[in-house]
Amino acid sequence: MTTTNDPAELAVGLHQRALSAMDAHRHREALALCRRALDLFDAHAGSTHPDVANVLSLLGGAEDELGAYAETHHRRAVAVMATLPREPGVLLRLAILARVGLGANLRRQGRYVEAGHELSAAPSIAKAAADQTDIDFVSIWNELGVLGKFAGRFDEAETLYLRAYGALEATFGPDAPQLAGVCHNLAGLAHSRGRPAEGEQHARRSLTLHRRVFPVDHPVVVADEAHLAALLQA
Repeated sequence: MTTTNDPAELAVGLHQRALSAMDAHRHREALALCRRALDLFDAHAGSTHPDVANVLSLLGGAEDELGAYAETHHRRAVAVMATLPREPGVLLRLAILARVGLGANLRRQGRYVEAGHELSAAPSIAKAAADQTDIDFVSIWNELGVLGKFAGRFDEAETLYLRAYGALEATFGPDAPQLAGVCHNLAGLAHSRGRPAEGEQHARRSLTLHRRVFPVDHPVVVADEAHLAALLQA
């Protein structure tokens, strides 16, 4: 195994491991890895480097999953990206990631008006850069859809979910696993509307797509199965 003493390379490696841990829903492991990566980036790249914002967004997301609702991390990520140019590529994606992360954090806290304000700012970030495509807006539309569902704005949520689904399908194809998350959300929306038969179709679609790429005991597969069971019971 190759080792390195370069702090930046070590930090990048820690961040990649943290991403893998988050994908596997090992949130405490991701949290520890992010903290180590953040210390290295802060010390050797500077506190306003985009890599710092990138790690802060993941760190905040890990703490959110654990119920800590780390608003400070998300706000710091937004503040870092606000000092950098808005241009296509990595900087644009990081700026959107930071803003959507903060909006999701506020939504989890039940602060829907504030969440809507932050999420509504995200499209303007994307539009400020040239050559943006629909795929750049997917995370925004999806999180706005989640917010709409929790706020009881079901028609709005459905429109946003379908917009995100269309962009993902156009980019990755009709059977891509990337579609599964939006299908899961559409199933949840139908459940909230009292339409279990409609929700069942979306839940089965999400489960099928996730089973193609994850083991049977992966948390996203288990979540789909539990969701489908609730819909069948309804």
